[in-house]
Order: sequence, then C-alpha cells, then structure tokens
Amino acid sequence: MKLNAIVASLCLVGTSSFGLSSTRGVSTALRSTATSTATTSSGAVKYRKLKASGYMPDFDPVASGGFNKVFQLSEDPKTYLLEALRSSYSGTSGIESATASTAIDVKTCIDLLAGESKGFDSEKVAGDWVLVYSQNSKESPSLQKLIGKSEKVGRAFSNFDTSSFSFDNLSYTKRGNGILKAVVEYMPTHEGFSKSEKGDIVVRRITADITKVSFKYKSLPTLPIPLKKKGGFLDFLYLDDELRITKGNRGGVFVHVRKSTIDTWGL
Repeated sequence: MKLNAIVASLCLVGTSSFGLSSTRGVSTALRSTATSTATTSSGAVKYRKLKASGYMPDFDPVASGGFNKVFQLSEDPKTYLLEALRSSYSGTSGIESATASTAIDVKTCIDLLAGESKGFDSEKVAGDWVLVYSQNSKESPSLQKLIGKSEKVGRAFSNFDTSSFSFDNLSYTKRGNGILKAVVEYMPTHEGFSKSEKGDIVVRRITADITKVSFKYKSLPTLPIPLKKKGGFLDFLYLDDELRITKGNRGGVFVHVRKSTIDTWGL
C-alpha cells in the first residue's frame, strides 16, 4: 500500500507539473499571437493610409507575400528596408547574396515608402549619398546595367550640390582604381507631382540632363566621354535625412543612404 501511495503521489506531481508547463506554453503562445495580431491590425491601418496616397496604384499585395506580410512591413517599412539591405551585405561585399524573399521584401518596402508622401526636398537632398541598391529595368542603358550587376557598398555615390542645381554620379571599378563620373544638371518640375493625405502638393520629379561624362584610371589623365543626354528625369519616391529612393525615366530604381548609416552596419 505504501508503494502504491508513493507511485500515486508521483503521478499527481507529474500531472501537476505537466499542466503548469502546458499552461505557461499556452499563455506564451497567446501573448505572442496577441502581439502579432496587434501588429497586423495597426499595420493594416497604416497600409490603408499609404494606399490612399494614390502613389502606389499598381501595388499587388499577393505578389508581395500576402496581406499579412504587407501589414507587417507597413508598420515600419523604412526600418525593414534598411535591415533587409544591411543583412544582405553582411558576410559579403555585395547585394548578390540576397534571397528571393528578401528581394521581395525590399521591393515591397520601397512601394510602401512611396506612399509616405515624402518627395523632393532641396534641403534634405543636399550632400553625399551612397548607393546600396539598384533595380534596373529592361530599358536601362547598357552601362548602367553593367555597373548595377557588380554594385558593392561604397563603390557608387551621388552627390547633390543644390547651389548649382547639379549632382555627380560616381561609379568606381571593382578594384577602386578607376572612376566613371557623370555630371547631371537638374531642376524641380511640377510634372509627376502627388498630393499628401492632407491635400498638400508633393514635388516628386526633377529634370535630369547629363552634361559631362569622364573616366579616370589611376594616375592617367582624365578621359572625356562624348556622352550628353537631355530630357531625362528622376522621380523621388521617398526622401528623408538618411534615405533616398528614386526612379529614373527608364524605370530603374535606386536606394541611397548617408555614409553615416553605412558606418553603423559594421561591414
């Protein structure tokens, strides 16, 4: 009898422990689900606001991973975008390591940020920018495609001088001993504008005329390249103090950040 009582007591203890453990597990799961639901809910609200901007009419939630994924990214698309790009460069020196799902998230965040109604701003755009991502279209020039395929952090820059209404596009060779420089004159234009949620006009487009192109290799004399082109433009999908997303007239999308942002990535 004594042995049976001991066994029964052990069974009760085991049952009690199991029940407690299960309860804790269910409680943790419920908290996690509640947090996820809250995030999805607030993300859904923000997504609808971004969509209402009218600047992302062709956005396809299904192609972006489904509504739940889109709602999650809508919570803070800028943070998600920068983290996706940072992680893609980690352990390598190029964006080629990005997975297909990361590439989709990057594109989705870019589309969502376009709905933020943060277009061209002469004060915010001034200074040096580092190219961290480029998505070239089929219509992009061959030279641009070639540079885009081998893009590395710190090999391509775009420096805006707002006093002269011009910017330099600088692209370094793989070994960093050659540099291709294109001087572009720009001017803000009323074309391609959008309106914010409050009804304010958002300047999106600047004209872009290539006025001078040159190539410099090591200590050799600078080689001028007879390439001038007028009639181009650049649409500002998003711009703040540390992130710039633009789309060219040929469909290429470019993401630039400040060097200070790159420094925090620890690459």
